[in-house]
Amino acid sequence: MSAVASLYMALEGRSHCGCFGRVELNPSWTFGIDVIVVMAFAVIRPRLTSAGDSLMNLSLLAKAAIGACLVVGVITTTLVLFVPDLEGTLASLRGQSISVRPALVEVGEAVPGDAGSFRVALVNHTGRPIRVVGGTSYCGLNAIYDLPVVVPPKEGREITIYFRYPKDVGLFNQVFEFYTDDPRNWRISGQFRGRVRQQER
Repeated sequence: MSAVASLYMALEGRSHCGCFGRVELNPSWTFGIDVIVVMAFAVIRPRLTSAGDSLMNLSLLAKAAIGACLVVGVITTTLVLFVPDLEGTLASLRGQSISVRPALVEVGEAVPGDAGSFRVALVNHTGRPIRVVGGTSYCGLNAIYDLPVVVPPKEGREITIYFRYPKDVGLFNQVFEFYTDDPRNWRISGQFRGRVRQQER
């Protein structure tokens, strides 16, 4: 269900869901739109010229829409009210002992070869310290400047990542990785994306 996917991305901390192509919309808004649309289907009924089976089909559709709204509402309420460490719980369900937050970073627009940087947090979801010992490092991308680092239990540590905008004009998306001493998650990754504009002459 689209609403559940939007809710998941919102709870994961993503800045937008990619549902509308180049139009960037926060997953929280997308989730709200999904719920409103489903509720509209349940409430708004078109006029019918046929009888009997058409009314029955519409009634079933309305009931299904209301049921979907109730399920989404119950899931949302349960997560918000009864899960104190929501991020940790989601990470546990995904089998993650440590994760990168946010998982996707928007770095904006620049000309080819421009230098940039951004910060992410390495979040430890376990009850034991995890050591981050290495990461992606090559010409144009350096994720190891602040490493090695020990991330205490149930805490996070911020890391600065340095990069250069690619030479090709247009949208770009790059992956960076970190390597840990945890056998369950010895490699974790994140992404950043932006746009390279034409350099003025």
